[in-house]
Amino acid sequence: MSQAKKSNLSSIISFLMFIASVAIWYFLILPQFGKFKEASNQGAILGAKVEALTKNNTTLELLKNQLTSTLNDQNKLDIAIPKETQIPEIFITVESLAQKTEVDVISIKPENEAVDNLIKTVIVVEAEYPNLKNFMLGLTKNIRPTVTESFKVIKKEAEVSTSTSTSDATISAETNKIETSGRSLQSEIVVYFATAQKNTEKKSSSVETSNSNKVTTNNEELHNAE
Repeated sequence: MSQAKKSNLSSIISFLMFIASVAIWYFLILPQFGKFKEASNQGAILGAKVEALTKNNTTLELLKNQLTSTLNDQNKLDIAIPKETQIPEIFITVESLAQKTEVDVISIKPENEAVDNLIKTVIVVEAEYPNLKNFMLGLTKNIRPTVTESFKVIKKEAEVSTSTSTSDATISAETNKIETSGRSLQSEIVVYFATAQKNTEKKSSSVETSNSNKVTTNNEELHNAE
């Protein structure tokens, strides 16, 4: 009889332990496993988002670099061909070039309005021939495009009132004579500076047809003067 009771008691204890194990699994372990699985899924989702954000960041960096490059090009273009007349820039350009080529600037007279997207500027300078030549060549190589219309010798060193002038067609002989004597030239140069400002009026047809070859002609004449 006591043996049967012991057997029944063991069965009850085993059953209770089974119930307790199931309860522990269901109420404690299973919820934690579910949370772990959910956390793993969220981690995978976050990983995918991080990867997508990294790709987007790379794309944005590329676009930023392209935009920066475009802005730099635009800034260079604005400097080369400004939207406005930028009269002060003309003074700075001429004075800077004159300092580099050791040329004395007598006067700079730019017009206030653009004509056919060009600003006519009359520059009077004084220097020996080699420096004057370097100054004129520097104008053609300036970042802001220029068109040299004419070059005229106003007077030579030691002359008081009589001025000597030459047209573009005869500049070679005159400047060659000055160069060999080593004396200074005081010269008037008519230059057109480029601008993106809209035209305010039309130039005469003679000026329009001559501007296209002025730089080449003047450079050739200066070369011949050597």
